[in-house]
Amino acid sequence: MNIKLTQSGVDENFRMMVPIYLELADGKVTMLGRARLIGNSSFEQKIPLGGIKDKPRRVILNYYNDVLAAN
Repeated sequence: MNIKLTQSGVDENFRMMVPIYLELADGKVTMLGRARLIGNSSFEQKIPLGGIKDKPRRVILNYYNDVLAAN
């Protein structure tokens, strides 16, 4: 899986750990990990999903409203 997250409109010293979740084929949601963003920056990475039997339905950010965000 390729993922790219961008944080913008914040102070250069603002830090946020962004949780990344997967919705699995059976509908269950599990945390995949966290991305660390500092200031106005992007996080880009390839994440192997070798331990998952079926293709996930989707990637979810802010699943539990656990990210400081503005609509």
